[in-house]
Amino acid sequence: MSSFLGPIHYWLFSKIKLVEDRENAIIKVFSEKFGDDVNTIAKDARAKYGEPVGDTSLDQMIGDSPIHGFLNGRITAAETRESYVLSELIKKYGTDANSLAMDTAYNHGLETGKRALKEYEIEDVNPESAYRALQNFFLDGMPCDHVTEVDQPSEKALHGRHTDCLHKPYWDEAGIAGSFMCEYLAKWVDGFIAGLGSSVKYKRIKSIIKGDTHCEDVFEKA
Repeated sequence: MSSFLGPIHYWLFSKIKLVEDRENAIIKVFSEKFGDDVNTIAKDARAKYGEPVGDTSLDQMIGDSPIHGFLNGRITAAETRESYVLSELIKKYGTDANSLAMDTAYNHGLETGKRALKEYEIEDVNPESAYRALQNFFLDGMPCDHVTEVDQPSEKALHGRHTDCLHKPYWDEAGIAGSFMCEYLAKWVDGFIAGLGSSVKYKRIKSIIKGDTHCEDVFEKA
């Protein structure tokens, strides 16, 4: 086993597994609607970018590998594979795939938000507690990347900003439009916040992919 595994490594690994769970949700929903061709796309994605970690624990997987490189590699595999699956589904099923993917992302986020509410026993859902809960589930690079900035939150609102889009290289590799994936992830976050209850609302007001200098998300008291 790697000489050092700390809570932050397990925390990040769980977020990687959540991306894989969202990919599985996409495959399940699409295969129910469109049939076995969807499973062929999933198999192709896994042949190209590797199998998901599934239920395998971090301790079992890491072996003697350096932890930083291992986790970074798993992020790349998970995000690129999900993007590739979505890219191929959109190519094959067109506009029907767009709306179905967005609905699935929202619903997956919704269920994850409900889980977060119970798991972290959040009693006071406000802009700051909602944002903090989100950070325990939403995968946005390695902790050492330091691309997220947060303003001084108030009872009414919190603004989260990203100075770089860490996801874009995966989207480019998979051949999918960044504008679609940006909206897809925003739909997931929207669902997550809804899963926490009705006291906080979320919206994305700026996006690097759309030409802004930074991404900006707003969490507001409803």
